[in-house]
Amino acid sequence: MTGDIRQSIVERIERYLDTWRTGDLDARRRLFSPKGMLEDPVGGPPVEGGPALAAHWTHVAKEGASYEAQLKRVIVAGHEALAVALVKTVPAHGPTNVTELFALFEFDRALEIRRLRIFRDDSCTHLAS
Repeated sequence: MTGDIRQSIVERIERYLDTWRTGDLDARRRLFSPKGMLEDPVGGPPVEGGPALAAHWTHVAKEGASYEAQLKRVIVAGHEALAVALVKTVPAHGPTNVTELFALFEFDRALEIRRLRIFRDDSCTHLAS
């Protein structure tokens, strides 16, 4: 794998996380392939396809929380990447928390996200200090 592909994948992951900070749902949707799939968290029902993803994110945005994501590490292998990030969630009501996320990204040849699987459980989230 060339460094250019690796760098492009890391930049796409950074852009994905940035869409949570900015709340830009259209930019987030454009990062996914039309048949893209999201499992968040893994084990839950997958959200498949552009319209379903847009509806899911619109529903999440209605909760009124804001997000700050910090990418900690990315391991790239071919067109897949494992990313570790810390996400600070500031809800409209209630305490702020921080969640450590482990995300497996699968990209197509155009480097659109084909599948995103978020691994997290209760042990990953704690109150922000």
